[in-house]
Amino acid sequence: MDSQWLFPLSALSHTPSWETSNISLDRELKDRAKGIEFIFRVAVHLALSNAVFSAAAQYFHRFYMRYSMEDYPRQEVAAASLFLATKTEENSRKIKDVSLVCYQKATGAQDVDSPEVQRWQTNILATEEILLGALCFDFIVDHPQADLVDMLEASAGSEIIHQYAWTLVNDSLRTPLCVLQPPRIIAAACFILAQRLVDGPDSASLDERIFSRSSASLPTPPHMHPQSPPSSLGAAQNFLQFSDSQMEAVATTITVLLDFYAAHSSADEKDSHLLPIIEVGRLTLPTHHQALYTPHPHPHPPLNDEQINGNYNEGGFTPASMGRTPHQSGRTPASDRPVSPPLPNDTTLISEPPSQVKADEIQSPGKAPRLDLS
Repeated sequence: MDSQWLFPLSALSHTPSWETSNISLDRELKDRAKGIEFIFRVAVHLALSNAVFSAAAQYFHRFYMRYSMEDYPRQEVAAASLFLATKTEENSRKIKDVSLVCYQKATGAQDVDSPEVQRWQTNILATEEILLGALCFDFIVDHPQADLVDMLEASAGSEIIHQYAWTLVNDSLRTPLCVLQPPRIIAAACFILAQRLVDGPDSASLDERIFSRSSASLPTPPHMHPQSPPSSLGAAQNFLQFSDSQMEAVATTITVLLDFYAAHSSADEKDSHLLPIIEVGRLTLPTHHQALYTPHPHPHPPLNDEQINGNYNEGGFTPASMGRTPHQSGRTPASDRPVSPPLPNDTTLISEPPSQVKADEIQSPGKAPRLDLS
C-alpha cells in the first residue's frame, strides 16, 4: 500500500475535522463508525461483495483524512464511496439503484418516486468528484480479508476461529485502522485475537502470544506449509514470520480493537454479548499508546421501534446502538437476509457481511460472520 494512506496514530488528533471545524476526536470516530454502518446497510441491500464493502470503507476513511466532516456529510461521502467501489471492484450497480437504497436507508421511506431520490443521485455524483480528487485517483486498496484468508488456510484452526477472525476483520473497518496499519498487520491482529477469544480466559494471554518467542528454531513460512495455530507462548511471531516492530504494530492494533468494543458496551450490561471480548486482558505495550476510544460510561437506553428499524440519526448508527443487525432490520426484505449460524456457548451474536463474493474475489473461510454489536 502506498505510504500516503498510512498515518501515525497522532494524525487522528489533527484531522481536518478538528483543525478546521473543531470537531472532537470522539465525535469524529463515532461519525466514522456510523458512516461505515451506512455503507454496510446499503451494500447488504444491493447484494454487493465483501470486496466492495471493504474498498468503500477504506475510501471513506481516506477521504476524512483530507476533508472535514462538517463540510461533507458522512452519508453523502459514504454513498459516493460505495458507488465508486462498485466500479473499482467490478461489481457495478446503476446510480439510480444506489441512490434509491441510500434514500430508503437514510429516511426509512419506501417511496420509489420521491424527488429526494433524484437529489441523492445528484449529491452522490457531485461528492464522487470531490472523492476522486481526495484519493488522487488512487483506487488501489489492499484488503485485510485477503491476508486473513492466507493465515487461516495456513493454520490448523477450527471453524469457530475462522468465524471469529472474519468477524473481527470486518468490524475493524468501523475504526480508522485501515489508514493506520498495513492490511497484513490488521489481519494478524484479528487472527490472534480470535484465537484468544476461542481459547478462553484460562489460555495464554495476549502478551504471552505476541511478545514471547516459543522457540529459537526457524519455522517453515505459513504460506509454504501449514503449522499449528499460534496459541502457545510466542508462537504467533514464529507462525507469522513478523519482526519485533511488526508484532508491536499487531499489539497496537489489537488494543485499538479492544478499546473500540469496550466503548460500545457498558459495565452495567452484564449479559452483553460483548462481555467475552471486553473482558480480554489488555496488552502491555512497549511504547506509549494513544487511546482512541473511551469506555461508554452509561448503559444504552432502550431503543424504540423507529430506532430499531434504522430510521433515525440520519440512517447511521454506532454499532452498539443497533437493536438488530442490518439483516434483521424490518426495512430489509426477507429474501435479502442471509442465515446467521449461531456460535456455541452463546459467546456472541453474529451475522454475515455483504453477499458472497465471486471465485476470483476475496473468499471467506466459511460463513464469514460479523459481530452484531447491538
